[in-house]
Amino acid sequence: MDKVCQYCHALKFRNEAAGMCCASGKVVLSPLPAPPEPLLSLLTGNSDDSKLFLQDHNQLIQLIKRVSPRLQNDNYQIVIKADKVPLGEHAGRFNAPTVDEVAVIMVGDPVDKRSIKITRRDNTISTISDLHRSYDALQYPLIFWQGQDEYHLNIKQYDPNTGDYRNNKVSSMNYYAHRIMVRQHQDNYILRYRQLFHQYIVDMYAKVESERLRFLRFNQAKLRSEEYIHLRDAVAGNIDGNLNPNDIGNAFILPSSYIGSPRNMQEYMQDAMTYVRHYGRPDLFITFTCNPNWEEIQTLLLPGQQAIHRHDLTARVFKQKLKSLIDFIVKYSIFGITRCWLYTIEWQKRGLPHAHILVWLKDRIRPEEIDQIISAEIPDPLIDQELFDIVTKHMIHGPCGAFNMTSPCMENGKYPAVKHLAIHLENGQRVYFTEENVLQRAFEAPKTTLTEFFTLCQKPDVFGQFAKTLVYGDVPRYFTWNKSSKKWEPRKQGKPHPSITGIFKAKTLGRLYTVHPKQRECFYLRLLLVNVPGPTSFEFLRTVNGRVFNTYQDACRELQLLEDDNHWDLTLADAALTSTPNNIRQLFAIILTTCYPSQAQTLWEKYKNCMTEDILHRIRETNQSQNIDYTPEMYNEALVLIEDLCVLISNLPLNHYGMPSPNRPATDLVNTDLQRENQYDHGSLATIIMNSEPLLTAEQKIIYDRIMLAVAAEQGGFFLGCTRWNRHCGYFTGWWANSTFNIQAAIDVHNKPDAMCNIKKNSGIAAVLRKSSIIIWDECTMAHKYSLEALNRTMQDLNSINKLFGGAILLLSGDFRQTLPVIPRSTFADQINACLKQSFLWRSVETLRLAINMRVQLQNDPSAQIFSEQLLHIGNGKIELQLNTQCIKLPDNFCTVVQDKNELIQSIFRIYRIII
Repeated sequence: MDKVCQYCHALKFRNEAAGMCCASGKVVLSPLPAPPEPLLSLLTGNSDDSKLFLQDHNQLIQLIKRVSPRLQNDNYQIVIKADKVPLGEHAGRFNAPTVDEVAVIMVGDPVDKRSIKITRRDNTISTISDLHRSYDALQYPLIFWQGQDEYHLNIKQYDPNTGDYRNNKVSSMNYYAHRIMVRQHQDNYILRYRQLFHQYIVDMYAKVESERLRFLRFNQAKLRSEEYIHLRDAVAGNIDGNLNPNDIGNAFILPSSYIGSPRNMQEYMQDAMTYVRHYGRPDLFITFTCNPNWEEIQTLLLPGQQAIHRHDLTARVFKQKLKSLIDFIVKYSIFGITRCWLYTIEWQKRGLPHAHILVWLKDRIRPEEIDQIISAEIPDPLIDQELFDIVTKHMIHGPCGAFNMTSPCMENGKYPAVKHLAIHLENGQRVYFTEENVLQRAFEAPKTTLTEFFTLCQKPDVFGQFAKTLVYGDVPRYFTWNKSSKKWEPRKQGKPHPSITGIFKAKTLGRLYTVHPKQRECFYLRLLLVNVPGPTSFEFLRTVNGRVFNTYQDACRELQLLEDDNHWDLTLADAALTSTPNNIRQLFAIILTTCYPSQAQTLWEKYKNCMTEDILHRIRETNQSQNIDYTPEMYNEALVLIEDLCVLISNLPLNHYGMPSPNRPATDLVNTDLQRENQYDHGSLATIIMNSEPLLTAEQKIIYDRIMLAVAAEQGGFFLGCTRWNRHCGYFTGWWANSTFNIQAAIDVHNKPDAMCNIKKNSGIAAVLRKSSIIIWDECTMAHKYSLEALNRTMQDLNSINKLFGGAILLLSGDFRQTLPVIPRSTFADQINACLKQSFLWRSVETLRLAINMRVQLQNDPSAQIFSEQLLHIGNGKIELQLNTQCIKLPDNFCTVVQDKNELIQSIFRIYRIII
C-alpha cells in the first residue's frame, strides 16, 4: 500500500477510491485503545495460546443455554442440504462450507428490528436495537473492552474545510469502513481478532443492509408515483382545494438504486443483453480466481496471521489485481482490440472471491486460433520450469462454480456504458411526488430522454438534422444526457463523423426499457421507436405515409411490423361452427387477455354476430318477432359481457386490448368495480341471513358471533377458519385473488418479498377495498405468504392506517393439511417456507375451528364417517411410510383403483355427473 489518505492517514492501494476510508474527511473516529494484558499478548503473540484462546474460552454456548428458555423468538430452523436446492437458486450457493468461516443468514423481513436481548443486573430482560450505541460493546466485549459507545444514528459528519460538524449524519457503512482500515503509525487491534473479527464484519454488514432498507421504507412511505397525465388531471379537477396527495398513485418500494434488489439485478441483466443485441455473443469467457499466496497479501498480513484471517485485505488485493487484468485485456489488447466487456465477482463458501469476465472482440476468434489463447496442457518442465510450477500448483483443481447472476455479494463492472432510455405514452411519464411538491409536479411535465429526443429532432441546426437520421436507441452514441438540464447534448469526444463536422461517435449503447405486451400501446410505441428514425412527436410516430392513425398499433400494422392473426381467426371460425355464443365470448376474452392479437377489433367485426346470437334470440322471443335483426345495442351488450370476462381474468377493460369500449350507464363508467358490488338485492340477502342463522350449529354460532362482533366494532382482525375435510361451501359471488388484488408480482418468491399489490389509491378496486368491512379468502393455505403480506401493506396504504390490513377484517378459510402453495420444481422446504404460518402475520392470526363434519353428520352414513377419519389420519401424518418406497399405503376401501388414464377420466366424470 503506497497511498496515504490526507485526512485519516489510511493506507490504500494506488487505484482505490479516495473516499473509501473516511468519506474524504467527513468521518472522524477515535482510534481503539490497546487492549489490556494478558489480552494484548494473546492477540499479538504467535504461541499456541494466542491461536486458540478465543475457542478455548468461548462462553457463548453456555450463555445461550441459560438465556434461551426465557426468550420468545420465532421458531426458525435453518437447514442447508446440497441435494435440496430451493426453486430458482443456483446449486453452488447451497454447498456446505469447506472452510472455517462466519456467515449470517438473514431470516424473515430484513427491515424488521432484530431481536437483541440483554440481561440487566436485576435479572430482567430488555430488548435493544442493533443501532443502539452500546450494541457493539455488548456484543463484542473483547474488542470494545472499555464499553465505549460505537455506531448510532446521531454521529455528525465533519467538514474538513471549516473544522465544524454538520447536521448530516454518518452512515453505518462509512462508520465501519473507517473502523477496519489500516492506518499509518497506528495499530488497529480490531484486525487481530481472527474469527471474532469475521463475526464482527459480517454482523456489521447485516446492520448496513438493514439500515439501507429501513431508510427506503421510512422515506418512501412519503413518496408516491403516478403517470403525469393522471396527476395533472387529479390536481386540475380539485375544485374545493382539498386534494390529498396520499389518495393518488401507488406507494413506491425498493427501487433499482438499491444494490442487489430484483430491479437492480434486472437492470444489470438487461444491460448485458444490450451488448449481445449489438455485438452478438461474447468471444471470451474468462474466470479469474484469487490466490491467497499472492505477495501483496502475504506481505501485508500481521505477524501470525494467514490470508483466511483477513478478508478485508484479500478483497482489496483481488480488486486491484482484477483491475490490472482488465487493463491488460482492454488497454494492451492481449487478445486483440476489445469492443466491450463486463465482469461479475462472486464470493463462495470456500473463502475466496473469483471473477467471471465476458469479452467481445473486434475481430472474431477463428477455430484455428483457439490454441493460441487457451491451453489445456501441463507445460514441459524442461522448457519452462516456472510455468510448470504455476500450472501444477494453481490449475489442477475442480470446477470453481458457474456464472451466478444472483450471488448476494456480487459486484459488477462493464464497458462500454449503457444508457437507459425511457419509454412512456404521451403525458404518461412517471412522476414522483410528496405532499409538499404535488402542485408543482402536477403543472410541470417532467422531461425524459424520450420527450427530449423529440425536441432534439425538431432543431433546425446540424445536430437536429443529424438526429433525424437516428433511431432512439442510437442517440447515446452521438449525444450525452445532461441530468441537470434534462436535455441531449452533442458529444465532444470520440470518433469524428466522416462527413459531418462536430459529430462524434462513442461506444455508449442505448437500451430502451422493456415493455410487456400487456401494456399494448406502450409496447407498440416501443416497436415504432426501434424502427422509425428521427421522430419529432408522438403524433409523428402514429403517422404513416401522411395518414395519422389513432393508435400506435395501427401504425405498426401499416408499417407491416406485426404478424397477422390468422391462427386466432381459424380458432374463432372453428368455435363459431360448434360452440354457443356464450362459449365464443369466453374464448374471445381468453384470446384478448392472454394471446394479445394484433387486430382484435377486426376479429370482433368478423365474429360479432356469432357472439351476439343469443342476445338476438332473446330479443326476438321477447318481442315475438323473427324480423328483428342485429342492432348496435345488441353488439354493445355483447361487448359489456366480454369486458366483464376480461375484467374477471385480468382486471383490465376492453379498450386496453385495442377493442372499442362498450357504452355503460354513467354511474358504471365512474366506477364499475364499486357499482358491481352495490348491485346486490339487500332484501334478498337479509332474507337468506334470517333463514340461515337459526340453522347454525353451536360451534358455527360461536364463530359467526365472534366475526360479526368484530365487524360491528370496526376493530379489524385477522381470522383463520379451520374446517374439517370434505366440507362444502356455497358462495353468491367471488373474485380471484390474483386478478382482484394484482398480486402476481408480489407472490414471486425470489423477486418480490417486499412488494405491494398494483392498486392505485384513486382506482375503482381501491374504492371497493376501502369500503369493505370484511374480506373472505377461501383456500388460503394455497396462497403464498407474500400474497397476504402484499395485501396487508396495500390495505394499510389505501386506508392510510398503520393497522393490520388497514383496519379491515380478513377471514381466511382453509386447512393446512390440504394443498400447500404450489411452487413448480420446488423442494418441500420451499413449500413450507411459502406457507402463511412462516409469515410475520401469523402471530396476529386468531384461529377459529369447526370440528364437526356436517356432511358426515347429515348423511348418517358409517362408511362416510370412516372415510372422514381416514382422511384425517393422512392429514395428521398418522399413516406410516413404507420403508422401500417412502410412500403411504392407502386402505383398499379408501379409493377406486383404475388401470389406465382413460378409466381414470371416465371415473372422475361419472362422479361429477352424480354431484351435478
